Amino acid sequence: MPTSLPLRLLQLVIGLFLYGMGAAVMIRAAIGVAPWDVLSQGIALQTPLSFGVATNVIGALVLLLWWPIRQKPGLGTVLNVMLIGPSAQFGLWLLPEVQGLAWQIPM
Repeated sequence: MPTSLPLRLLQLVIGLFLYGMGAAVMIRAAIGVAPWDVLSQGIALQTPLSFGVATNVIGALVLLLWWPIRQKPGLGTVLNVMLIGPSAQFGLWLLPEVQGLAWQIPM
């Protein structure tokens, strides 16, 4: 079922926002993070960078590594790098830190 480009872009942006919010929920619930977010969290814990900024920096570095192998990122890849970090940082700002298993499970 073909859909229009604006609708597909809207779905992409919403999905990337939800991915970032999901990363924030996992961090706030203290249940660990997804494999791709481990490096971002480690950098955020060891440097003054926030989790969102670390996520953006790592994504940008990965895109730069594509250049020597002549790979062209698509719009979705570029939006991924641009949107997940800020949406995760927004989620970390919005969500409180939880204490206790009774609060960790629903998060």
